[in-house]
Amino acid sequence: MRQLLTSPRWVVIHLAVLALIAVQLRLGLWQWHRAEGTGGVQNLGYAIQWPIFAGFTLYLWWRSCRDELKPASDRTPVYDDDLPTGQTRVTAADVDDSDDPELAAYNAYLASLDEGR
Repeated sequence: MRQLLTSPRWVVIHLAVLALIAVQLRLGLWQWHRAEGTGGVQNLGYAIQWPIFAGFTLYLWWRSCRDELKPASDRTPVYDDDLPTGQTRVTAADVDDSDDPELAAYNAYLASLDEGR
């Protein structure tokens, strides 16, 4: 494991995720016991829902760790200067909008916004 995921920020994230998963599983167990006692369908639904939330939390944590370990070159957005040789980005000004004046006005507006970037 890289030192990146053992930085103080990530240690706090790991602990928070573990605590969140424990709370979600405990809430699911609590709802299960309530569903047994009162027999409510709503409690049974919540008892099933909370472990799903815990699984989703685990999945998001895993994706965050995986994304953090990606090289920086894979995470940065691509701009026109960074495009491979021979490739160009299509802009709103490149679209033929002579048949639709409303589309032409919208594309001109988008082009003016892009120039201000």
